[in-house]
Amino acid sequence: MAQPARKILTDIDELAAVAFEVATALHGKRGEQIALLRVRELLPIASYFVVVSAQSARAGQTLAEEAERVLDRHRLPRLGVHGLTEGRWICLDFAEIVVHIFDRDSRRYYDLENLWSGAPRIPFVPPAE
Repeated sequence: MAQPARKILTDIDELAAVAFEVATALHGKRGEQIALLRVRELLPIASYFVVVSAQSARAGQTLAEEAERVLDRHRLPRLGVHGLTEGRWICLDFAEIVVHIFDRDSRRYYDLENLWSGAPRIPFVPPAE
């Protein structure tokens, strides 16, 4: 049986909900300092960045697996995954949503939040446990 086709979500509210769902799942797997950036107005290639820190390379790989699980459930097209082996900066490109998973040192060094400071930050408050 053939897999259903991947879809490109374009509705900004739907994309925001999926990005928030990814952030919530990453929080549940001990992701730290989670930031949601709306980059749609600044980049032609994506609508949201989800940026998160991991405690270790293995923790980063676990976060990547969790983010992929959520994004696959929404059938978003997987355009690429980079850095999974090293775990210092893992980038999951699912078209409109790109997840950046950093170790602490790499996050400070690359400072994506400052690089994309013109992008509105979407408040992320983890759900009560």
